[in-house]
Amino acid sequence: MKQAIIVMTGLFLSISVLAQTRVVHGKLTTFNTYPVQNIEVTSKKAKSKTISDSHEQFSIVCYENDIIKIKSKTFRAVS
Repeated sequence: MKQAIIVMTGLFLSISVLAQTRVVHGKLTTFNTYPVQNIEVTSKKAKSKTISDSHEQFSIVCYENDIIKIKSKTFRAVS
């Protein structure tokens, strides 16, 4: 009986630790001056996605230590 209680407690704690999420709020600008809108913001692990609004702000739900990617159709990588 004690082993079952210990196993159930461990299982409950491991699930609650893995399910911790955060809400990240941000404001997107270029060169710290010019506002940009309609930019796609994606979290890699949580696989959630949002687009910045007309006030260049966004909010996204992600896991702790998640990687956030910012993708735009306007700008592209230069090599």
